[in-house]
Amino acid sequence: MTLRLPAGWQGKARLGRLQIRNATRGRWGAPSAGQVWAVLDERSRSFAASDGLPYPSLVGRLTIAPGQFSTHQLAGGDWSAVRLFRQHGRYFELGVIYGDMHPSQTLVRRLDQVLATLVIRPTSLAPAMLQPPRFLATTGWQTGSNLPTPAQPQGDQLCAWASMIPYHDSNVCPIPGRTIGALQPGQMVISVEAYRDWTQPLRPRLPHHLVVPSTLTTQAEGGYQSATIIGHTSQYSLQIDVFVGHNQPFTTAMRALAQHELDRLHLPRWPAPAR
Repeated sequence: MTLRLPAGWQGKARLGRLQIRNATRGRWGAPSAGQVWAVLDERSRSFAASDGLPYPSLVGRLTIAPGQFSTHQLAGGDWSAVRLFRQHGRYFELGVIYGDMHPSQTLVRRLDQVLATLVIRPTSLAPAMLQPPRFLATTGWQTGSNLPTPAQPQGDQLCAWASMIPYHDSNVCPIPGRTIGALQPGQMVISVEAYRDWTQPLRPRLPHHLVVPSTLTTQAEGGYQSATIIGHTSQYSLQIDVFVGHNQPFTTAMRALAQHELDRLHLPRWPAPAR
């Protein structure tokens, strides 16, 4: 997938996302007066099918106009626009924000001229299969993980868990709320999330040996307590949460048990995302 940008325009490509703007400074996604920002996100076929929105075939060159929305579920004002389409078996969402509520026709036409250079090539390559993180079996812990999953253009998320009690949640990640609610003093559930997408923030590099922190932090979502490790490898970001029950202490003995289980965590190697 390629676009040709004229002088004075800037582009940025990340996993599953291509951004362009007619400026070289300022924050992406927040154009000033006389400016425009456009983003092209790719979706997998399964993602496009699950959201229930139409992705018509692209006929001719790609264009967009202020206030144009493929469906009313995406509708906003005339300072923005969203268009869904598919080509060569690939699914896309084009979103645009204008720096003016009523952008000039010159700016609208110039953006269309840039979008008209879009070339999307078909791909016959099967997506790489990504392996999840997983815990090795040991006495006193029950474990589970996602199944191996094909890489997705919109990003990837695979998880694993280890629990000292039966796992109560239907989701593998990211927060096992029901299991946390059933924990008794001294019991823990560990959640591991490996993920990558265009929103992926900068994280510190993970050390070779992962060490369970000695203190708990409280997550804003639900107020859950956990000893948390956040960082990245060369293939993905990683978040590990050792959850304890509400208002329960995290003793030295609990930390030792959690560290013993964390030492049995196997982290997979993921291939680089397709470009």
